[in-house]
Amino acid sequence: MLHSIKAKNFYSFKDEVFIDFTVNDKAPTTNSYYQSPTDVRISKLEAVVGPNAAGKSNLLKIAPFFCWLIVHSYKAGLEDKIPLQCSKGNDAPAEIEVIFEVDEKIYTYSFSLDRTRIYSEVLKATSMANQKKSTKTLFSRTWDADKQSYSFSDINFSLPKGTDEESLVRANASVVSAGIRFSHKESVSISNFWEKLRTNVDESNVGFNIRYYFLRQAVDFYKENPDIREQASKYMSKFDLGLSEFNIRAVRSLKEDQYEATFTHSFNGKEMLMPIDYESAGTQQLFIILTDLLMALKDGGVVVVDEFDLHLHPDIQTELIEMFSDPVLNPKNAQLFFSTQSPMILNKLDKYQIILCEKKGSGYSEAFRLDEIGGVRSDESYGTKYLAGAYGATPRL
Repeated sequence: MLHSIKAKNFYSFKDEVFIDFTVNDKAPTTNSYYQSPTDVRISKLEAVVGPNAAGKSNLLKIAPFFCWLIVHSYKAGLEDKIPLQCSKGNDAPAEIEVIFEVDEKIYTYSFSLDRTRIYSEVLKATSMANQKKSTKTLFSRTWDADKQSYSFSDINFSLPKGTDEESLVRANASVVSAGIRFSHKESVSISNFWEKLRTNVDESNVGFNIRYYFLRQAVDFYKENPDIREQASKYMSKFDLGLSEFNIRAVRSLKEDQYEATFTHSFNGKEMLMPIDYESAGTQQLFIILTDLLMALKDGGVVVVDEFDLHLHPDIQTELIEMFSDPVLNPKNAQLFFSTQSPMILNKLDKYQIILCEKKGSGYSEAFRLDEIGGVRSDESYGTKYLAGAYGATPRL
């Protein structure tokens, strides 16, 4: 599970931003928290709120970028740039640290990098032994500008012997992504966790706004995953009066079979078929978003969703969020990290599950968890007080 993310000089976050999914014993005892095998309490839900252009999407980008870096970066060409944007007006490298738990180990993975190079990379692991936690550095590498080479140590990581060190310490790829290529056991274990990350956040920051593209992706997904399609059909029928089911069918084109989703509506004993392209924006959004949510609930992992509330009624949003707190629906303790402009959703969360994001006078972003504000009570109506400006992170109108 994801414990925390930290970044500095990353997109609009010039100063360090720290998002913590872990909580202490003061947090409520509810199913929206999980006691991990390492005895850490972790939230399954974290919502980001704030005005437009505050940096919410940039905050959500940290986890998907980290996923690309440690899982997929080795697939890039030797001369390819790292898809990263440091804060404007700042020439220093970005710094990223993510703490996560896999197979009863807590990993702390840190990077210093820019678009041209990884300058430092360190992976540490904390494990339990005789009820005591012990931490060791698995590997580290640091770029020496004078020697134009890396100092590299992997004494506790057991990378394949005889492997050319230059293959493991590429400037634009992580060591773990190289280890995956060589079928290194612990690298593969880490990769298996991060490959479950599902998101609508991308470099162009479009979320679900390029609707046709995401609809086609969803149609292909449901075609390949009929069990998820059946679940999604039931949820959509529950939320939409008159909609009984949807199916994926082949449509003959000039070159090859293509597929489309067709929805069945029943009114007064009569059925009407309607392609997904003619459904409402809310139905289309639900059709898309359920691919990620239901797959995460099935397999575990992390879902990162920007604009979670787009075109969805607040009651539907609430039901989708509550799925992650249901131990029956979420047996593998998947986590949902999302942004929203729907303040009433905040009333369904705890103060440990609300991130406030705003832009400072300097033009850079900052973010903080609601419980960091002194005097916030656990029984407050967070949505109402947020709208009243009690916590900040609201538009200046």
